[in-house]
Amino acid sequence: INFNKDVHREVAELREYGSEGGPWEFNLRDVFRWSELLETCSSNEVTAARDLYYQRFRVQRDRDRVDETFQKHFGASMSPKTPPMFNITKTSVQIGEVTLKRLESIGSPCHG
Repeated sequence: INFNKDVHREVAELREYGSEGGPWEFNLRDVFRWSELLETCSSNEVTAARDLYYQRFRVQRDRDRVDETFQKHFGASMSPKTPPMFNITKTSVQIGEVTLKRLESIGSPCHG
């Protein structure tokens, strides 16, 4: 919660970064989304934060700044070290470190 609060203060109130692609708002909804990612996906807090916060920013300098704030709170970087790996099977889709179960097909929209 403190990380989210600091990001909101730095971006929305102090306007230290995040001017491209804004306006930005970081609130309790983001904390709930982060919790949902941790509960429902095979994801850790770094990967979930990367998906929710880091990737939201458009330019690298803004991503670097939010990563500095993350490191201050968690002692780890959320900056990806390599491009994400993609793997699609009949039962799951993996993007980077996150694996999601695929929904069963309910029929083709073209065949009614």
